[in-house]
Amino acid sequence: MRRIAVVTDTISYIPQSARERCDIKVVPLSVVFEDKVYIDDGKSIKQDDFYKMIENSDKMPKASTPAPGSFLKAYTGILAGPVKG
Repeated sequence: MRRIAVVTDTISYIPQSARERCDIKVVPLSVVFEDKVYIDDGKSIKQDDFYKMIENSDKMPKASTPAPGSFLKAYTGILAGPVKG
């Protein structure tokens, strides 16, 4: 049986409801803002807080791609999981 999975990083901003409905795996990227690193996982920094920080700062944040190991973990989990469909 063919297996298809969708994997992206958090720059895609796919709503949680769509992630769950379509079983989309999202790997968080890192955001560097004023010399502090946040993981874009909804826990380290909330989206509303992120936008408030931008509004109140002269500096723009920088994004860093996820580490290869983060994608490997996502792919490994997909391969180990049950076939849906």
